[in-house]
Amino acid sequence: MPNKRLPEIPIDPPTEYFAAVGEVAVRWSRLEYQLGVLARVGFKLGKDEQRTLIIGMEMTVLTSVLRAVAQGWISDKKVARDIKKFAADLGDLRGKRAEFVHGLYGYWVGKPEQWLMFKLKSPKQRGNINADPISPADILAFAVKLRDLQLRAQKLTRALKAVHGTRP
Repeated sequence: MPNKRLPEIPIDPPTEYFAAVGEVAVRWSRLEYQLGVLARVGFKLGKDEQRTLIIGMEMTVLTSVLRAVAQGWISDKKVARDIKKFAADLGDLRGKRAEFVHGLYGYWVGKPEQWLMFKLKSPKQRGNINADPISPADILAFAVKLRDLQLRAQKLTRALKAVHGTRP
């Protein structure tokens, strides 16, 4: 039986939600960029080749490309293992990032004291409205994980450049 409660999705949630979700979005796009750099260096491409072949790929494709780089293009086995692990870790967070960026923030009608993230993407979710309590601090905790991945990506890029060099 469908849920009879109705969500209230305000146009203007508290500004802390905008800031927290924005940080997740910006950190994620920077990770996508860094994956492109890792793929470029891993495949020994020049920057013009990277722009032609890699830019615009979304995260699922980029993590698959990185796994391919790690499996057959990197002679240093430790760097290859680290890149493969990095791609897997990033892939594990893809769904959570999508929830934060594409979720709807609001509350049940008449209960504005409890902010929730509503998931209304699938027909099943729309028929039986699902919501999870969420705070800006929850979202920012996820952003911290993304920052850690950004630092790992930079370290991996330096390690891969040391193995492969770079091309202009």
